[in-house]
Amino acid sequence: MASILPAKMNSRKAVSGELGKQLLDVITSGMYSDPRMAIREYIQNAVDSIDLAHFQGLFGNAIPYVQITLDGRERAITIEDNGVGISVKDIDDRLGSLGCSSKIGTSQRGFRGIGRLGGLAYCDVLRFETRQTICDAVQIVEWNGQALRDQISHLSNQEQLGDAVRRIATIGSRRAKPDLDPTRFFRVHMVNVHQFHADLLMNVKTLREYLSQTAPVAYKIDEFPFSAQIEQHLAKIPGYRSYNILLNNKNVFRPYNVEITTREGLTDRINDVEFVECFSRQGSLLCKGWFAQTGFLSALPPHVEMRGIRIRQGNIAVGDEYFLKDRFTESRFATWHIGELHVTHELKLNARRDGFEESAEYEDFLEWASVLCRRLSSVCRQSSNDRSIKQNISRMVIGIERQLSIPFFVDKEHANGFIEATEKQVLRLRQLLPEAGIKDRRTLETFGERLTKIKNRPVFLNSILDGRILRRKDNRQILIELCKKILSINHGSDISELLMQIVGPYLKNQKVVE
Repeated sequence: MASILPAKMNSRKAVSGELGKQLLDVITSGMYSDPRMAIREYIQNAVDSIDLAHFQGLFGNAIPYVQITLDGRERAITIEDNGVGISVKDIDDRLGSLGCSSKIGTSQRGFRGIGRLGGLAYCDVLRFETRQTICDAVQIVEWNGQALRDQISHLSNQEQLGDAVRRIATIGSRRAKPDLDPTRFFRVHMVNVHQFHADLLMNVKTLREYLSQTAPVAYKIDEFPFSAQIEQHLAKIPGYRSYNILLNNKNVFRPYNVEITTREGLTDRINDVEFVECFSRQGSLLCKGWFAQTGFLSALPPHVEMRGIRIRQGNIAVGDEYFLKDRFTESRFATWHIGELHVTHELKLNARRDGFEESAEYEDFLEWASVLCRRLSSVCRQSSNDRSIKQNISRMVIGIERQLSIPFFVDKEHANGFIEATEKQVLRLRQLLPEAGIKDRRTLETFGERLTKIKNRPVFLNSILDGRILRRKDNRQILIELCKKILSINHGSDISELLMQIVGPYLKNQKVVE
């Protein structure tokens, strides 16, 4: 039998190790579905730098900050922090490399060394400026976004990644007048920001909303009275801190408050918060979190910025309000709730920071989250059922009220049928009230009194007809006026059948002309 094994392979390497320049396109424009994610990456690097400065005791009486400035006239964005900065000797390695990060193996948030180029896809020039001490010159590194796009467009040119980087990056220039800069800082400057995606990057309002949901900012204590309890619960989560982040000189806060405007003028409120925590099978802490106790009236619309159970790591959002939607019994329940789950670094983020890499710890977390979301789903379902019962009760009360307002009965048969039907409705109402948690019996007592009065003294049509008026009209005129009155209040498709039922017995025994 002939062998099906391959012939001896050539001894040359199967993989060349060459890296094409198209990787730059993947790292920049291919990384994010929302351009604002690039700002999130710069904030992440900034707060990591602030943490290092705290650890080194560099602040003294100074206040740590991350200042984001949008300049609409110049179409420029600046993100500046007063963390540790970067030393002159580390400039090449830290700002001129790709995929090399000094954070690997540390508790800091970033670790892949590619997030700093996130803004390159959205501007013509991405400029980094930094120094560590007042004695240092301000170092400047520029990446030319326009040159990058020109390079990528020439697909026939199989230029290597390193050569492409050398063409578009300028490293090591210095500021002429460093006295205008802070003593210690790192600054990202996006020059000539492009206008696309509804101009999300240059819109102060939408960027503030995004940052309030995403960035590691504090709760607004005067609007969210549960802040202190939550902070105490989350205090032992590694990397959980809040920072002084400003957008155009105005502090950004998390979007939580007590009052909730849902839909069509319907309002709800946060009455309390419940705390939860999750551990792996080995007993290590995977997450701590909280969710709000509300009236659970309905799904919260998009304008409610705090909607959803948000996942956060290092106090920075991972994904959005739909992260756990597949864990609910119905995906729509994902936006009925308000809360946060802060996961530890036992779970490793993916490169886009919209999810986590597969691991045993992540599976443990998802299993726990599924149990939690099923419980939260049952709360929504119960609330929906309770609301349906209350709506039914409201409709029944209105219906019975309308029925009991009847001025007379056509005859005794009509009265007996009415009383029997109404008594059944009142009995059903009596059964529904406990299910809805309604203890007020005054309505039932009122209905009972009115029914008793009707049974004891029913009013019949014959006893209240005015014979003097009837004597002035013949039978034909009365029938015609009756039909016209019916037509004036009912134009439904079944009106012809109703009219025939009324006047049919009085018609001549011949075919009615259509």
